[in-house]
Amino acid sequence: MQEIIWEKDALEIINHIPFWVRSKVKKKIEQWAQGKGINTITAQVLTEAKRELKDNAATVEKGYSVEACFGRFGCKHAVTSSEELLKKLETLLEEEKITSFLKKKTGGSLKHHHQFRVAIAECPNSCSRVQIADFGLIGTVCLAYHDNLCDACGACMVVCPDKVIELNAKGISIDITRCSGCVECVNTCPKDALTVDKKGYKVLVGGKLGRHPRLATPIAEFASEEETLELFKKVLSLYKENCKKGERLGTIIQRLEENGGEQWMHKLKSL
Repeated sequence: MQEIIWEKDALEIINHIPFWVRSKVKKKIEQWAQGKGINTITAQVLTEAKRELKDNAATVEKGYSVEACFGRFGCKHAVTSSEELLKKLETLLEEEKITSFLKKKTGGSLKHHHQFRVAIAECPNSCSRVQIADFGLIGTVCLAYHDNLCDACGACMVVCPDKVIELNAKGISIDITRCSGCVECVNTCPKDALTVDKKGYKVLVGGKLGRHPRLATPIAEFASEEETLELFKKVLSLYKENCKKGERLGTIIQRLEENGGEQWMHKLKSL
């Protein structure tokens, strides 16, 4: 396969694309160029690629998308590593035949706004925009505090981005209800007085943009991988049971809330 060369003017254009989709767009353009026998991407070639790819972008092959942040590629902020979990989630989507299900509901070809979207962020920074996904996961941890090792130096309090740590006569106190589980304190503590007890995920559902945007609703503040998979199965069941014309889960939840408040959440947990 011939190497694709990007000229400076084309790179300047592509670098204006948001970083979280830039590599995907670049790969698409390179695949298009190879199919045309083009090995140098100029601004003019980029314009032609954009025109042709845009014409094909209205429809999608799969009824779902699974996105992850860059945490698994060595990001210093990552607190979880979810490559295997990603594969399991995608396997469940295939087993539930979400693509064929949506094609029946929409009566034909699928568009981007029909896709059931899964997003995973390996830390509370949530770079993969889990708040607007149908099913979103944020990597987090439960902390363990060893007061016998703490010398009350205050280093953890200084670095905590959420300001949930305070010094007291016995060492420190942590407001767990506001802690996002980012491990900045763990990485800073010189005495190992703060350590990671266990890792897991905050689970959110029903996020979307569009004409009636909705931020995802948290349904679990901390879930293990096994618990996350069980919740995912329940979410898919709720989705398939109430989906009428291929609408997003957030739209379904809005409709259920209009008819019965938050009963959908109780139903979800009882499935």
